Formats: sequence, C-alpha cells, structure tokens
Amino acid sequence: MRKLILYFVAFFALSVGAYSQSPQWAIRYVSVLENKDTVRTTAKNGNWWFGPIVGYNRNFYYNNLKTGFFDDIENPFNFDINYKGGDGGGWYTGFTAEYLPPKKYWGFGVDFYFPDVRYAKSKTDDLIGGDRYLIYYDTKYYYFSAMPYARFNFKQTGLHAFGGVSLDYNYHTDANQKIVEEVVNEIIHDEGVIHQDLKFRYGLSLGAGWDLMMTDVYSKVRVRFTPYISGNFGSKILGDNGSKWNEVMLKGGVKIKFGVNKTQYDTSAYIHREPVPVYLATVTPKRGIEFVVEERKPDIFPAMDIALVERVFGETELITPDVVDESVLGDMAADASETVDKAGKPSEPSKPSKVKKVEPEFIPVKGGGRVYLPTGQRENVQIKLNQPERYAFPSNKTTALTESMKSYLDELIKQMKANPSWVAIVEGHTNPRAGNTDEKRRISQERADKVKAYMSKRGITANRILSNGRSDLFPIADNKTAKGREANNRIEISVIKQ
Repeated sequence: MRKLILYFVAFFALSVGAYSQSPQWAIRYVSVLENKDTVRTTAKNGNWWFGPIVGYNRNFYYNNLKTGFFDDIENPFNFDINYKGGDGGGWYTGFTAEYLPPKKYWGFGVDFYFPDVRYAKSKTDDLIGGDRYLIYYDTKYYYFSAMPYARFNFKQTGLHAFGGVSLDYNYHTDANQKIVEEVVNEIIHDEGVIHQDLKFRYGLSLGAGWDLMMTDVYSKVRVRFTPYISGNFGSKILGDNGSKWNEVMLKGGVKIKFGVNKTQYDTSAYIHREPVPVYLATVTPKRGIEFVVEERKPDIFPAMDIALVERVFGETELITPDVVDESVLGDMAADASETVDKAGKPSEPSKPSKVKKVEPEFIPVKGGGRVYLPTGQRENVQIKLNQPERYAFPSNKTTALTESMKSYLDELIKQMKANPSWVAIVEGHTNPRAGNTDEKRRISQERADKVKAYMSKRGITANRILSNGRSDLFPIADNKTAKGREANNRIEISVIKQ
C-alpha cells in the first residue's frame, strides 16, 4: 500500500510542468448548433471543491515510553522498560471539502482521514538476567483524524499555504514487544502490549500545496489535482506508567478535488446571407480597372465580408460607355425642379390633397425575397426574426428615409421596446452607378446611419442597433437592368434575438 501511494505521488509530481500550464479560471468553448446558431460557453470555477485524499506519513517519536516486564503477567508494569525515541511511517486515506472563491487570497476547508495508520518502532538495551539483550517495540496506531484549516493563495496560480488544528482519535492499537539476543540476533520472546492510557491527541499543522488543473468535464465539472506536504506536532500519544510518548509527523499526499463550474451561455443567431460576389480586378496602362463579378456559392464562408480596396497602377483613363441606358436619362429628367406645360410656361403648383395610404409595390429577388419600392406606406407590418426586410431608395444618391421605410421602422421600434433581447442589424447598399468607390461607401454608410438615428431618437438605445455601409459589394439583383439596380439601391434590416 505504501509503495502504491509513493508511485502515485511521484507520477503526478513529475507531471507538474504539463499540468501547471492548464488554465485555472475561465475556460471558453465555441460550438455551432444544427440550425447554425453559434453558442459561446464560458465556464468559471465554482466556490466549493470536494474529493478524496491519499497520502503517506513519516513519524518521529521522542520522550520516554515505559512498558512492563514480560514475566509478570498479573502486573505488566512492575518492571519498567524505557524507550527513549523512535521513528516510523504510515499511510492514510480520506476526504476533503474546501471553500475557495475564485481569485481570492483566502479560503477555508476541512480534511477527514480514515483510517490514519501510523507505525512506531523503537528499541532499548536494558539488561535482563545479567545478559545483554535488545528489546524492540513495534506498534501500529489507528486514528480517525480531522483537520479544519485556512489557506492563503499566493499570486503564483494555485500555489498556497495552509494551517489548521489536527484532532486525532485513537480507536485501535496493535502493539508488540520482542526480546532479541544480541549475539545471534535471535528472537527469544514476542508478546503483545496492552496500552491503557491512550490519549485523544490535538495539535497544529502547517503546510503548502499546489492546485493543478487536470481536466474539464463537459464544461460542467472541473477536476483539480493538488499535491501537498505538511508538518504536525501536538500533545502526547499515551501516558502509561508515567510515559510522555509523543511524535512529530510529516504528511505528503494528493487531493483529487471536483468543483461544479459556474457556466454562462451566449448565443448568436445565424443570419442567412445572399451569395457574396467576388470582385476580380485587372489593371492595364490605358483602360484602368475592370471588374468581373462571379457569384460565390452560398454555403462557402457565409459570414465573411469582403472589403474592396481600390489601387491604380500606371496611367488610367475614364472609359465612357458606347451605349447609355435610356432609363438613366429618364431618371435625370424626372429630377427636374419644375414642370413646363405645352405653352412653355411653368405649371401652377397643385393644391395639397388628402392622400390615401397605398401599399408599396415591390421587386421580387432571387431566394424568395422582395425589395419594397419608395412609394406608399406599409400596413399590417409583421416583424420576423432572422429574415431581412429590404426597402429601395428613389435615386442612386438619395439617403433620406422614405415613407415605406418609416412605416416599417415605427412598428419595429414598437416591437423592440416590448422585446429587450432583440437587436437590429442595419446595412446600407448602393449600385455601381452611385459614384466612385468612396462615394458609394459614403452613401451606403449614411443610409444605415439615418436608420439608426431614426430609431435612436424614438427610444432604441444605440448598442441595440448595428449599422454598416456595404457600398455596392452585395447585389441581390442584376445590375445590368434598371429594375435590378433599383433593387440593389436599398436599405436592409435584420432582427435577431441575443
């Protein structure tokens, strides 16, 4: 048993370098659910630790122990045999309970040892019958022990010192004396010794240990391996026939402690993204930069955003298209500030009239979505989580919110006030004809910011609105057609639950 304990302690002592590199406090896991939601799990140490103890004793005995002479059975103490010191070993098993708040200097605990077995060996050269004999004392003491203690934690992670009071109850003793003839080293008599004045022993223990991380079980329970060593001294063991037999003891052992983690979960909902175009750029000295758009498959890097960096090498020149889309000229004509009648005179401004709410028209896009056009106001708006809502702007460079957008935002604000865990993700988009790279990025960001400002002024805190400008990098329709460009010239709003 002693060898097994020593091998166990030595094995883990040699593993200190590996175990001491393991984390002691927070452990974080990231996992993806079947519905593609991301779950971040943070497991922190709890306050309580419980587990078994096993260890080895090394004992040193001092002061005198008096036993009786063998031949007198009626009074075994009529002839004193004095033992003046000795040593021994032993082993113990037990259980520990410890209160240790994370990252605090002080903790408390109690150790229970059962059985706590201690060996004692001593000898004397008292003369018997005129001849010289060696008399040996060989004993096993069996204790039930308890040690409440306080511990101080050093800055070095897991390293600590502890001190407490030891309470030892001796429930059994197996004591023997034997006479050995000195010349031939032969046992000539062996007899048991009955101790009649066994003592309840109390003392003081001081020691040090090192909490080392072993493993974490499904983020629920953490296991620690704690090697330690301590010294103990206290009151005398027995008082037979005026004896003052006492001991100083060293304990070396290990504790395997189990603690329940404090676990926190943070879930981020998966937001479906439309296929992301890949922009490939080529540079020539005379034609400038040409972009080729390829559709990326939706299941590859769905959450990755691509930022466009414009770099020009050599000389470039502006290329004017040979064919101008007539729809563009129509948009320009529609932007005139006043209208002219057939006679060439400005027409009279029309009188305001009562406008009936008209449900806005929409453009269907691939993937089953739709983009609502600027005209009209939506009625019976329904807010759906994780499904983007899209609204088009009347022109390429307009950033003002339309009535159809506001009708949706008003209902969204109402619902977000009723659901504090909701978060809005706002993205502004443009099409390629909105300007150069900087202009497109600015317009898209300004569109997203205006939605955020509109919601913030009506009571939604800014940290619940995530806004970003996407330029023209994420089209949802064909930019070669007027309808496609109108659909891409949009604001996109998604609502998730944190």
